[in-house]
Amino acid sequence: MEYNKKDLDKLYDILKVHSFYKDNELDAYIHALADIKESVENIYNKYMKRIIKSPDDKDKVQDCLWDIREEFRHIDYHLKDASLLE
Repeated sequence: MEYNKKDLDKLYDILKVHSFYKDNELDAYIHALADIKESVENIYNKYMKRIIKSPDDKDKVQDCLWDIREEFRHIDYHLKDASLLE
């Protein structure tokens, strides 16, 4: 299922009605979900595809690996910022 801004807005409203989070925590939660989705898409749809298309270009492969690492750092930030593992 593909999620978009409208879906995140609906999720926000549902979670707000049930008072699962304070407003600032809810904002961080929704923002984290959107950004994590974007990072995962970048890993699979951008960087992995570049590696597969240019397997013999060591520099390009290395750059993509660094970019993937940065995407995981971004995910890690949001996991902690929105307390998604608690």
